[in-house]
Amino acid sequence: MGLAIVLTAAMLAFGLRAAYPAAGPPATTGDRLALALRWDLLVIACPLAMVARTAALRFFSPDAIGGSVSDHPGSAAARANAVLTNTIEQAVLAVPIHLVLAILLPQPAALVAAMALAFSVGRLLFWAGYSGGPGRRALGFALTFYPTLTGFALAAWLALAG
Repeated sequence: MGLAIVLTAAMLAFGLRAAYPAAGPPATTGDRLALALRWDLLVIACPLAMVARTAALRFFSPDAIGGSVSDHPGSAAARANAVLTNTIEQAVLAVPIHLVLAILLPQPAALVAAMALAFSVGRLLFWAGYSGGPGRRALGFALTFYPTLTGFALAAWLALAG
């Protein structure tokens, strides 16, 4: 998790430096939102991939074919469902924060891109490490959550500071 803190701090420093260029007009709000939405396709791809994985596991599991995996908490379908649920929770937070930053920052491209990339890499690491327990999935979780948390704090500060 310490590595995720360092990466998040570097991402924030790099993104903020690029967000306030020394010269040139800011991009239009529409252009900034379009950029954020393009990068957020990476974020949206994560729960989409997990829906596909969970569905495939349910399809091949007689116990989970009905859609309920709660009766079999140790099964691969239950683990995939847990990753899916967490990924949806994280995406619901990340996407609006990226959009708010796109509105509030004059040049949000670097920061939003870095946050979306961190999200997708973090989700892959979380997914890959999930069955290994909390220690194996910690970096993936933190790499997803810390940029979203710092993005929220930055967006709140920018909105309140005007």
